[in-house]
Amino acid sequence: MFAWFKKYNILNKLLALAAAILFWFVVMSIINPDIEISFSDVKVTINGITELYDRMEYSILSDTDMTMDVKLRGKRNVVLGLKKSDIELICDVSQISGDGENRIMCSVNTPDGDITVVNRTELIATVLVDKIIEKELNIFAETEGTLEENLRTGTIELSQQTVTVRGPTVELSGISHAVVTLPLDGVTESATVEAPIQLVNDAGETVELTYSQLLTKTVDAYLPIQLIKELPLRITLNSGGGLTDQEVEAVITPSRITVIGERSAVEEIEYLSLGMIDLEGIGDGITTEKDLVLPSGVSCLSDRVSATVMVTVKDIVVKPYVLTDIQMIGTNDEYDVELVDETISVRVRGNATLLETITESDFTAAIYLQELEIDSEGMMFAPVTITFKPAVNVALVEDEYSVTVNVTRKRLE
Repeated sequence: MFAWFKKYNILNKLLALAAAILFWFVVMSIINPDIEISFSDVKVTINGITELYDRMEYSILSDTDMTMDVKLRGKRNVVLGLKKSDIELICDVSQISGDGENRIMCSVNTPDGDITVVNRTELIATVLVDKIIEKELNIFAETEGTLEENLRTGTIELSQQTVTVRGPTVELSGISHAVVTLPLDGVTESATVEAPIQLVNDAGETVELTYSQLLTKTVDAYLPIQLIKELPLRITLNSGGGLTDQEVEAVITPSRITVIGERSAVEEIEYLSLGMIDLEGIGDGITTEKDLVLPSGVSCLSDRVSATVMVTVKDIVVKPYVLTDIQMIGTNDEYDVELVDETISVRVRGNATLLETITESDFTAAIYLQELEIDSEGMMFAPVTITFKPAVNVALVEDEYSVTVNVTRKRLE
């Protein structure tokens, strides 16, 4: 074995290698030359953001996640011991004085002050800044989706009408208003919901904020769900003058109307009342307008505010009557008036059953002497006023009646 080592001079060779290595370390530790080394993608640290806002109310708009390549020069044993994390690349924005694009020379900090930055002039960061403002925007409510056929939305009420957004001028300049969108699919009852606020630009497009923020992100929105319902109209007939609701017929035009209102208010309504009509004194019928009185929170879907009610007496017939008691009421200072016709025939229209119960005592036939226009003696027609007792709901067929009277001038005594 020893002979083999001696034959090939292995021991001398190993001693020579060890001596060379030792000599290299000795030389390097004594001479230690300067060398250059590059570090790729060193992260840039942005300093002075708070100071920039406090002094100028500017905010950084550009991407702050920047990296640069840094080339350093220094003693070999120092430089080779550096790691990328040992290098601090700083961009100080605190002294920026104008908005828009700013180019800033970055500074480099290393653990060893003797290390120099070879490419210092190349370490320039481009930073975009803008002035921070606050803008107040109107909030509008919108809906999406559909309700059931007989449901509609009422006026949406928001807990606030405006919202403030805070951010750089360039980003806020294109925002015109804010909206909240309320879904309708599957909604059947009124409810208050918390709705997120979205911003919209002049083109009607939704804006996603990059550098700005909403000071209020949601708003409470009351979404009223209204029910559309068709309701019949009804009238109450108050008996009188011998007539009940069985002897008359009431026709209402329109007979039904469509209303809309809060579901809770409309759902329980079965009909709308037009009030009351007193049957006493209606003759053979009456036509009148009745106002629509709607419950609170309910409105007519059309512009109608009233309905026409026509009440007619059923089984209308015409029956003649002969009146034998014609009264002379009042006096005439110049003439005496004497009846020539002792009776008068009248025709009465009304309910057949009611007319069977009427007698002459239900009539009053009168000539009012003060109203006669007399200018000479002789025969003349005198108008007769026919009236009925209040409880008699009938009507005269003819509007005017008269009888013959004899007129003589009064003699002075």
